[in-house]
Amino acid sequence: MDLLSPKTIKELLAKYGAAPLKRMGQNFLINKGVLEKIIEAAGLQRPVEVRLQQKSLKSDFNREGVVLEIGPGLGSLTQELAKRAKKVIAIEKDRKFAKILKETMKEYKNVEIIEGDVLKIDISNYIPPFKKGGVGGILQKKDKSTPALLYKRRELKYKLVANLPYYITSPVIRKFLEEKNQPKEMILMVQKEVAQRICASPVRSSAERSEGGQTARMSLLSVSVQFYADPKIISYVKKGSFWPQPKVDSAILRIIPKATPIPGLHPDDTDNNAPQPPLKLRGGARELLPERATPSGASRRLFFAIVRAGFSAPRKQLAGNLAKGLKIERYIIEEALKNAEISPAQRAETLRVEDWIKIVKYLISNEILNA
Repeated sequence: MDLLSPKTIKELLAKYGAAPLKRMGQNFLINKGVLEKIIEAAGLQRPVEVRLQQKSLKSDFNREGVVLEIGPGLGSLTQELAKRAKKVIAIEKDRKFAKILKETMKEYKNVEIIEGDVLKIDISNYIPPFKKGGVGGILQKKDKSTPALLYKRRELKYKLVANLPYYITSPVIRKFLEEKNQPKEMILMVQKEVAQRICASPVRSSAERSEGGQTARMSLLSVSVQFYADPKIISYVKKGSFWPQPKVDSAILRIIPKATPIPGLHPDDTDNNAPQPPLKLRGGARELLPERATPSGASRRLFFAIVRAGFSAPRKQLAGNLAKGLKIERYIIEEALKNAEISPAQRAETLRVEDWIKIVKYLISNEILNA
């Protein structure tokens, strides 16, 4: 079944009484070349049957085991993933599309179809941080006398592939970058403009922006993604590669989570159900932060509170935004910025992630903000 054919797509939709919904950004890929670029970007091997012919069965079962796909639609990408992965978990929100998937994927026994909203699903139910064991995990035993609880745990790594409509792009990226078990990498089809915003880099002047050919400015979105990961645009995709044709072009985006935390900033506590003391900020800025935060997670939470304040009025000076947003005297903010070698007159769009970290460290070390 050629799931890239508009004719086949229309026949399947008619059979199940379904139709692409504009409000949900449902556009079906009909370009084989783009499909191949997505597979290549994900670093997946050739189809299983090809490698079996070359007697490479052993390597086939040593590759990445799980691919999580969001918004599989009718399954054009899903079937290619199924040929290359041990298991594909496909999450589809549209009930009718989920039924169609059961037909188009029936010959692939390694595909699990989940009907539901990815933003409301607990991913750990399907891809837990650790597979099994006394404290969770794949237990790697060095000798038979080693107690189970002392075995080394190995995280189950997976890849995330998705064709994301505009309205859920940011929430989905944030959800998976904040997962206890982050994907090894994310290969996402997103709107071209969104991809450019995510991959933006700071520029100091209009002349520098023009010289570099850069159109996207640093934003809360770009800082948030680049805090956790390294994003890169792999390829641009013309709007004619989809049916129905959307109004704008798209881009294939690769996001690779950073292997180590940002120096000086700590991840949140892993026990989200444990009692957690609130953050205390001198100057009345507490309302910017979540009600619950552990001391170990305070720096990261402060980081995002400060960044949000900095971008509250993107065209205004940074010092004024931070002073107003954090309710701290402007001269204190100016002192913190100068200490970080940042001009108080700069705009938030001119700062790198590292610059924001300098600001956070200064405010904490000088007890201007206290956790």
